[in-house]
Amino acid sequence: MDICRDYIANIDTVVILPEFKVMGAKAQVIEMERVLYTADTPLAIMEKTLLHHGSNLRGARQSAVFHLGAVHRPPVMVSSERGIFFYTSEALTNTENIWLSVAHTKKIQKFGRGTSLVQFANEVKVTVDISCNSLKNNYLRGLHLKKLQEEISKDHAREMTTDFYSLPASDMLYVRDGATLSYMAVADRTAEKSNW
Repeated sequence: MDICRDYIANIDTVVILPEFKVMGAKAQVIEMERVLYTADTPLAIMEKTLLHHGSNLRGARQSAVFHLGAVHRPPVMVSSERGIFFYTSEALTNTENIWLSVAHTKKIQKFGRGTSLVQFANEVKVTVDISCNSLKNNYLRGLHLKKLQEEISKDHAREMTTDFYSLPASDMLYVRDGATLSYMAVADRTAEKSNW
């Protein structure tokens, strides 16, 4: 069995499970159409994934708290453009923590006392040792963050289509005024004095 060394969670990642039995593996990753084992823990996978996308775990969690308020177990946005958001089953420091995709979660139901059953878009089902209500709350926070980010993206797209102040055709040089510490536009005479 091959063990993946540098797995990055992606749009097809359904769930990242801790692995304790397969020699050399620390996580089992279920994607939409395949299952693989990795040498990294679920937490390490998520940390690498966020760095890959230009963020980090601390910043992603702070961003979620900024948008959602002080919530328990905030979800994590990996990429708003690609719709990659995850929620967790446990505290991040818990070695049994599971990372679940918001986009691929289809149904969460009670499976037993303190246990939930999660069904994903690819029909894979996973039991999670957390109450159904708690897991649903974690999922709903992730879904809420995803929807907020979609609205922000729409607003940003609208802003990009609005008119902006156009500069005159002549070149302008912005110079800092030492007295006011502000910048002001003056005609650019530097091009006449220097050859780039």
